[in-house]
Amino acid sequence: MNAEARTHCPNCGHEEFSANRFCTECGGALPAVPAPAARCSGCAQPLASGLRFCTNCGTPVEAPPTAMPPPPALPATAAPPGTASPQVAPQAHYPPGLPAQPGPHPGARRRRAWPWVLVAALVLVLVAGGGTAWFLHRDDSDATAGVAQDRADEGTDADSPGQNDEADDEADNEVASAAPSESPGPSGSGEPAPPATSSASPTPSGTTCWDGTATADVDQCSRPQGVAGLAYVFPNLSSQNCKDITGSGDAVGRKVLMQCFVSLPDGTPVKINYSQWTYVAAAREHYTGKGMTEADGGSLYTFDGVARDGQPNHAWVYRKEPFSASLYAPDQAALDEAVATLINARPADQVRGQQAQ
Repeated sequence: MNAEARTHCPNCGHEEFSANRFCTECGGALPAVPAPAARCSGCAQPLASGLRFCTNCGTPVEAPPTAMPPPPALPATAAPPGTASPQVAPQAHYPPGLPAQPGPHPGARRRRAWPWVLVAALVLVLVAGGGTAWFLHRDDSDATAGVAQDRADEGTDADSPGQNDEADDEADNEVASAAPSESPGPSGSGEPAPPATSSASPTPSGTTCWDGTATADVDQCSRPQGVAGLAYVFPNLSSQNCKDITGSGDAVGRKVLMQCFVSLPDGTPVKINYSQWTYVAAAREHYTGKGMTEADGGSLYTFDGVARDGQPNHAWVYRKEPFSASLYAPDQAALDEAVATLINARPADQVRGQQAQ
């Protein structure tokens, strides 16, 4: 292997490798090394400069690459006598470049995004919570209204006595408020005869409700309920050979049904049904649904018709209280006598209780 060619620095005379461009002693520029003589690529014959074809074999000569001129040499600075030249380390020259700008840290992006994520989540929670609360409130209001309507329909006013138990039957109440309070009594259609009462209004001195509760006014009493309540509204029910057959009929809205069998003085049998309904309209729908004719009897609604077995049938229900009596007899004369003598019902204004005299 041939030793690498060497040259000398023109400034300090230091021997350097010809491949170096700068002196390692003083840093001065080194002279360019002459390029080797061109040779033919076909026969390796040395070529003179300026030829386009090899004179030996005729192979085209490739143009040599243009060499960049060397940078100008720095002027030599004479060192003062008696002083040695300073040792300067060679410096590598690199093109200046801008430092790389660090990108944002992923954690910083996440930290900057977190507040907006939290705000968005909070808004969603508030919207969802508000919507849910609105629906729940609406459902609760509807449910409360439905329960209140059911309580009014069913007449379960023991916890709130004195309230209007026929709120769902406004037409009935309007007619009742325009009509004077009357007791069940005989009329052209044969209503039952009420017990004799004084026309003078008694001085209120306390009220005994149907269940024995003492109140200041009858409006504070609850509505009679069940078999005991039905027996209070119809006092002679307990002496008429009655039986509780609630649930055996096909009437819609009937809460209690007591069926009684009695006889007229001549021995004619009569059947009486005493009923408590969820509301007055249910009784009216039941009797008119059987084909009976309804009539306005003041504080009562009366109904007349014929039963399935052909017997005459008469019934009545209080206008403002859901209690009714229905009588069946073999013929119309026996039915009229039974209506006049066998039904003992409380006056309409004493269905819930009676004021002390």
